[in-house]
Amino acid sequence: MRPIWIIPCLFLCLAWPATHLAADPRPEAPPWSELSRDQQAVLEPLADDWNGLPERRRAHLLHMAERWKGMDADERADLSRRLERWQAMSPEERERVKSHARHLRSLSPEERQELRQRWERYRDLPDEKRERLKARWREMTPDEREAWRERRGRHTPHPNPSPRRGEGL
Repeated sequence: MRPIWIIPCLFLCLAWPATHLAADPRPEAPPWSELSRDQQAVLEPLADDWNGLPERRRAHLLHMAERWKGMDADERADLSRRLERWQAMSPEERERVKSHARHLRSLSPEERQELRQRWERYRDLPDEKRERLKARWREMTPDEREAWRERRGRHTPHPNPSPRRGEGL
C-alpha cells in the first residue's frame, strides 16, 4: 500500500503545469524552515527538495497545499482516484491527455457548452449502447473518425488524435 502522503504530493505536482502561468509575478515562497507545521505536513514529500525548487513553483505548491486542506473527504477521494489513474499512465498517454486538455481550452465557450451537452447525452445512454459506440470508435482510423465528425457537423479537429487500438499505445 502506498503511503497516504503520496496523494497530496501528486496533486501538487500534477496541478503545477496547469496553473503556473497564472501565478503572481512576485510569489512569496519561503524556505522550508519558515513554513508552518501544517504546510510542512502536507508538503512533507518535498522536504528534501523544497529549497532547491524554483520560487514560482514553491509558491504554487503552497497555494495547492491550501486547496488540498480545504477539500472534503469526497473531493480528496475523487482527486486521489484521478491521480492514481494519472500515475498509471505511460508518458505517451499523459502527453495525449495534456494535448487534449490544451485543445479543449482552445474551444470557444459555445463550443465547450455544446461538447458538455453531447457528453451528458452520451453519459446518459445505457451501458450496452455506450460500449458498442466505444468499440466502434476504437476500430476507426483517424481519417474515418474525422469523416464521421464532418458528416455530423461536429468538426473540431484535435491536433493529436488518439491512435487506433493496437497502434502507438
